[in-house]
Amino acid sequence: MSSNSVWPYDYFSVQAPALREPNALSVFIISPMEPKAWMDSIEQIVKEECKRLETTMRAVVRTPMGVPLELGIRADRIHSPGVIHSEIWESLARCDVLVADISRLNPNVFYELGTVASHLPKERVILIREESPEDENAFDISPIRHCRYTRSLDGIQKLREFLRSSLLRAMTALLLGTPGKEAPPLPLNLDFHATDSPWIFSPSECHRLVTADCLEFGSLNFLQSFLSVANLRRKNVRVEATVRFLRIFHHEPTNRAFISISLRAEHPYANYGNFFYVREDGTTCRTVPNFDPPNLYQDEELTTRLGVVPTVGTSIRLVHEIKDERQKVAVNGTDASFDLSGDRLRGDGYMLLQAWLCIVGLESLIVSEV
Repeated sequence: MSSNSVWPYDYFSVQAPALREPNALSVFIISPMEPKAWMDSIEQIVKEECKRLETTMRAVVRTPMGVPLELGIRADRIHSPGVIHSEIWESLARCDVLVADISRLNPNVFYELGTVASHLPKERVILIREESPEDENAFDISPIRHCRYTRSLDGIQKLREFLRSSLLRAMTALLLGTPGKEAPPLPLNLDFHATDSPWIFSPSECHRLVTADCLEFGSLNFLQSFLSVANLRRKNVRVEATVRFLRIFHHEPTNRAFISISLRAEHPYANYGNFFYVREDGTTCRTVPNFDPPNLYQDEELTTRLGVVPTVGTSIRLVHEIKDERQKVAVNGTDASFDLSGDRLRGDGYMLLQAWLCIVGLESLIVSEV
């Protein structure tokens, strides 16, 4: 490819996407170059929200691994005479999330945005634009969720909140990415003795191994330590899983390993799903999402209702079901029901099997609509 090539086809047809650091996520920013001081401030806001998300992940995960974000650089900050456009295409090809400021309907921004639209899912493209009576709605952009901000304290706060939620949504779309467009038919009845299933997805950093009697999975990185049922999102669903603890990474009284089933999940974190889990010591718990920051959930111990489950070298049958405003959980045949009328998670969501500080053996899985 010649050094003065500017056509994206000339880059993508001959160049492989650039590699990034393992287990890192890249955010790239495209925006108008002028007014420079204001665009610089918008870039700084995006970087601060990326940093906030990275810090939150590290705090919640509580391991050295985390999920580092390569903080976004703006396209006009790429300075290499003669090859600036090829370097922009390289950054666009390798980014996991794109933040595009489409203020003043800048042609270069739309040119780069159109290139990204050919290979990046819309869930991982974040659009922002400054409120301006002079700007007409962009024909192909106006139906897409985006944020109109103003140069005011309230406007900047609105922008920050939008970026915060959108980055988390983009992260969810990335971590819960699906292997294909097809969805499995329900009911789904899977046996994992010496076999795997294309309907079960795991992140790239998650340990996954087919053995004679189970499917092993787990990771020290909580954000990579789950299985999802393909791309299915359901509001009313029942998940039955037969699992067992295969290996505990460490023992701490305040930080115990667990196996969980999360329904209506929007993210692997406990404040974005309804968790039901059994710990390494056999105690059980469910999370109760609420509207109270900063945690947005609380744990409810269930041991007095479900008892203590034998967990050493034995199989555990977990059932988690949600139908409308009723939740039912069960372990080894003992069940309990709960009212979800005050739950803030009322829509469709993913179905996740999660492991924390352990390697789990999944023996069977049944997923059905209710």
